[in-house]
Amino acid sequence: MDVRALIFAGDTIVAGFNHGAGVYLSMDSGLTWHDANQGLTDKDIYAFIVFNSYLFACGGRSSGVWRRPLSNFDPVKRVGAPSEFILTQNIPNPFATRTTFTFALKKPSTVSPIITDVLGKQVRILDSKLMSVGDHSISWNASQFANGVYSYRLEADGISISKKLVALK
Repeated sequence: MDVRALIFAGDTIVAGFNHGAGVYLSMDSGLTWHDANQGLTDKDIYAFIVFNSYLFACGGRSSGVWRRPLSNFDPVKRVGAPSEFILTQNIPNPFATRTTFTFALKKPSTVSPIITDVLGKQVRILDSKLMSVGDHSISWNASQFANGVYSYRLEADGISISKKLVALK
């Protein structure tokens, strides 16, 4: 396919194609891709940008500009068990009050999500619980927290993975 535009933020990659393919999204560093063309009238993409938690795409043939919130993109559920413990970048990022991060477990594990500030101080520990094999998501409502850079860390089966997120109200 003819790639016309490509952007990324953390583990999320968005690709715009020519010749009627439209927009495709990966939320796991390109391991899986899915069609993100809902509401797009012209699938010949010439340019796009992410701004204020929205994806804007411009097509050809005077189709105008298409806008879609990044929060509308759901990760694709994989078939079968994942081969490793995966934590994706939160969506949206930056965010105003609520953000969601997704992860995949290769075996049943007790998951302990922890939010830390820029100095590494734990500011929120979300509910730890036993989770099954496969894809999961957790939302964090940060409406009571100050603007700033935070990290979210997931601990599962003796493995710890961290990502950065930005609260911007």
